[in-house]
Amino acid sequence: MSLTIQQCVTELLEKRTIEAMLKTASVRQRAVCTNAEIKTAIDSLSDHLQQNRHHHAVATMLALLLADADAAISKIRRQGLLRASRYDFRSGCLEKVVGAALQLVPSIQIRPERVAYLQSVQALLTIAPQARKLRESLVLRLSIRKKTVLKTLLAFVNALFSDNWMGNQHEDSDSLVHFAAEDFASAFSLLFTLFREDVGVEKEMWQHTDEHCVSPFENIYTALFLDAMRLNELRDAEIQVDGLPYKARVEGTTVVVSALDIELEKSIRLGYIQTELQVNIRAFGVARFTKERPCIREFIQQAFNAGLGEFVQLKTEPTPRLVFGIPNSPQFFEWLSTNEPYLEEVEVLLGTGIENFQPDAGASLRIGEKLTALDIVKIQRLFSFIDAAFTEKLRTFEDEHLRKVLRVNSTLPVIEHDQLMKILEVILSKEKAEEALNLLTLQGDEDYVDIQYRPFIKAGKWYAIPPAIAGKSNLTRNVIVANRLKTSATMEKDPMQEAVVRALQQAGFMVRANFEFNIDGKRETDILCWRNDELFVFECKNSYHPCSSHELRTSFEHIKTAEKQLDIRLEWLTDLDNQEKLLKWLAWNIPATQKIHTGVITANRLFTGYRLGAHPVRQAHELINVLLRGYVGRTDDKPPIRFWREDAFQAVDLVDYLQGQSIVRSQYELLRPFRKQVRIGTKSLAFERYTMDLQAAGALEQSFGVPSVSNEAAPCT
Repeated sequence: MSLTIQQCVTELLEKRTIEAMLKTASVRQRAVCTNAEIKTAIDSLSDHLQQNRHHHAVATMLALLLADADAAISKIRRQGLLRASRYDFRSGCLEKVVGAALQLVPSIQIRPERVAYLQSVQALLTIAPQARKLRESLVLRLSIRKKTVLKTLLAFVNALFSDNWMGNQHEDSDSLVHFAAEDFASAFSLLFTLFREDVGVEKEMWQHTDEHCVSPFENIYTALFLDAMRLNELRDAEIQVDGLPYKARVEGTTVVVSALDIELEKSIRLGYIQTELQVNIRAFGVARFTKERPCIREFIQQAFNAGLGEFVQLKTEPTPRLVFGIPNSPQFFEWLSTNEPYLEEVEVLLGTGIENFQPDAGASLRIGEKLTALDIVKIQRLFSFIDAAFTEKLRTFEDEHLRKVLRVNSTLPVIEHDQLMKILEVILSKEKAEEALNLLTLQGDEDYVDIQYRPFIKAGKWYAIPPAIAGKSNLTRNVIVANRLKTSATMEKDPMQEAVVRALQQAGFMVRANFEFNIDGKRETDILCWRNDELFVFECKNSYHPCSSHELRTSFEHIKTAEKQLDIRLEWLTDLDNQEKLLKWLAWNIPATQKIHTGVITANRLFTGYRLGAHPVRQAHELINVLLRGYVGRTDDKPPIRFWREDAFQAVDLVDYLQGQSIVRSQYELLRPFRKQVRIGTKSLAFERYTMDLQAAGALEQSFGVPSVSNEAAPCT
């Protein structure tokens, strides 16, 4: 007789041991369930894991597997219920649940990929006890220094941003030199979260720093950062195994995380390389074509030479520190509030426009209800100035130890709310200042902490603000992502999709976008286009360049959704009778064709070159370049590299590109495997990734070239 999930749980709970539960479950028929009952059972499983109720958790997991193993594991995986980090790395209950599930596998019907996932979770759990000790050690060390630790750590990170610290991934991961400033920001975000959860944040904790941190014999704070980075790496591994087609396996004392498909890993790493290259290309173009535009750094240097340094004064009591008294004069704020961007800001605004597929919008691009990209840049200008003012003043002190003490004590201002609003209202309207403050502030009850996304830390009526982090992070993008804003939300159509449609039309295609038709049900298709007896179907996914494993997972989910959408359309269109109905409805006087091509078009560069089933993934700027230019330039005097078959574009050139006969394929061949390894207690965590050596990087530059700003804004590859 079949039981419901709850009846099955009740029966299993009557058994005194897990072995007895497994014996009963292995001969039990499949339980009867609805989707609602599965959800209820998974909610119960989550509660049992959180409360560390081993017996109940195992019984609930076994009942779920007997009901619908595939659906249950899929939902559990999506919710991340089996991540040790959710339970402060307490792994005993998880180990029993996952171990019991794997023992039941031979007795149930379950997909191999679900089993592989459980095995990967089991592999990661072997590190959890070491991670638990590390977490407890971090909390203890933080609590001992609770009056000064947060401000000291944040001052440290702010100094790295001020110095443009890049890090070197080829250095040992046990060394701080290995990590970039952004890694330190992520580590601080984790330490802040631990402090908030286990110690409790009070506004008084932002008043003082620990001057001893500047001693060459003091490694307490560097150890805190390194240990936090280790935990962050493990948390990233959990997200990859949960949300991406990745696996984990045990090799001795090391757990190795790798993609199921090396092409996926290559597409991710190449995407990051391409993005970094485009930033460099953009900077090169801006510097080349805006030579006469003033630079903020030069302006500040001139201001100091003219006496601005007098407003940054040394105070010796109660501790030595610098105090910046911002001049209360309209003339001073005039250069901060100007609508004319400085040299460094041109690149930011240009990049923002290009990334949002509105290259002409630039400064006027809407970021919030009232805010524009230029408004955010003005705020960054203010804090870049504050950071530079302290830096210039510090250079006037010859005593190196005193400089370090002053840097720790001075460069992280804590500003009262009314004073901060007064400053912001000089460069923005009151309404915009209020909106900006709301979007940039990290509230005490914020679920997710990332100091680069919300750099204003609220403490009562005060705000602790790291000026270099606020001034040098990609704040425009981060504001949109952190607050779930989307510039296209204020428009009727997606600007990325519109840019692709315009390029297709210019290339001579018949195009229809956002059309609804009965394709085994009423469905909307992003782009359908035709030329030279070739039919193309595209789904567009406009998501920002991911800067974390969580955001990477979101981007991947978008393209997985597109795969399902395209599978339905491709199968339907392969039937020529269906195709003729659609062509008649479109009023396209063309014959049905068997030459049907699909593709997922993405806004960011990750996953470009990858293939999901029958559907290639391609980046929008790159696709537009294929349609309109047909070449990439080079940095030397050699002619550009052409990739059209003939002088003029033909539909077959797009077919070649979608089928992988493109520059991306040659770039894949330049990638070299390497293993990133992090030590966690007596265990190690390793990631199998790809990088480019210097010789390959030179070849990559030859492939891409350095186009002008105007060409990129067109846009180009």
